[in-house]
Parts: sequence; structure tokens; C-alpha cells
Amino acid sequence: MKITIDSSKIIADNRSNSVGININYIRDADANRTGKPLHDALNDMGAKRLRYPGGEKSNKHFFAKPPYEQCEPTAYDYYLERMRESAVMDFDMFMELIRKTGAEPHVNVPFYPSEKTGIPMEKYIEHAAAWVRYANIRKGYGVKYWEIGNENWFDGKYSPEETARHVQDFSCDESS
Repeated sequence: MKITIDSSKIIADNRSNSVGININYIRDADANRTGKPLHDALNDMGAKRLRYPGGEKSNKHFFAKPPYEQCEPTAYDYYLERMRESAVMDFDMFMELIRKTGAEPHVNVPFYPSEKTGIPMEKYIEHAAAWVRYANIRKGYGVKYWEIGNENWFDGKYSPEETARHVQDFSCDESS
């Protein structure tokens, strides 16, 4: 199977008038909430796009462990400890939230400088490709919006040129 990215075709230009919300996979599971379920609150707000697993924590979240056959969220750094403190919303639970709200899913795959994490670039790419396969081929979720890392420009992580190279690297995985 080959997944092709056509960067000449624009599917979103960021001028949408839809309201979007970051979902916090560590805190937003209904098991952690009191009152109405999250899907009801999001419907009340009119949220049209939901971003998973959240902002900065996205860089340190993996939706599953190899061989990526089922959702089994894991993290590193201080987020691993935070995951142990509450019920976690895994990716399938997020997609159930999408179904209940009718919102558009926006998924953020992890990516952070290898020299700071010890995780090689190839591991991030392998995980991202596995997540796309899991979501869109195995489960048929049809996720269109995928983001590589979170705020890669922030704190001098990557220059625009490095970021462009990373997008190419992530876009060219033909391992399956």
C-alpha cells in the first residue's frame, strides 16, 4: 500500500469560520468529568473541529505501541505520569466523540527534536504512518487533517527550512 501526499492540492486554507477546540486526551474523558458528557458540551458550543490529543502534549503522545494493532496510548516525560492520574481518552474514544458531535477530526502526531528525546526521527515517522493506516484504512475513520508536531517553530526547535524537510520526510514513508 502506498499513501501519497499531494501538496499542490489545498484542502483547507485556515480561513474557515468553524470553531475548533483542543481535546486534552489526559483530562477530557467522560470518566473524569462531572455533569454533562463532553459531547453534549461540545454540541452546545457548536464546535466544528476537534484537535487530538491536544497542544504541546501531542509531541509526547503515541496513540499505540508497536505493532500498532490497537489503541494503547503511551507517553514519555512528565505526561506519562499525568496519564496515570486519570482516565485517558484513547484515539478510538476520540473518534466516538467525533461521531457524537459531527465535528471534523484534526490529529496531531508526535514529533520533537531527537537530540532532546532520544527518539529517532524514523520512530516518529513509523508511528505517524501506522496511525494514519490504523485510522483511515483499518478503522475507516476518514481523518483528513493531520499535523506533524506542535508549534515546531517555537523555542528555536526548527527553522522553516528544517520544517519543510521534515514534512517531506513524513510524507514519503512507503514502508507498507
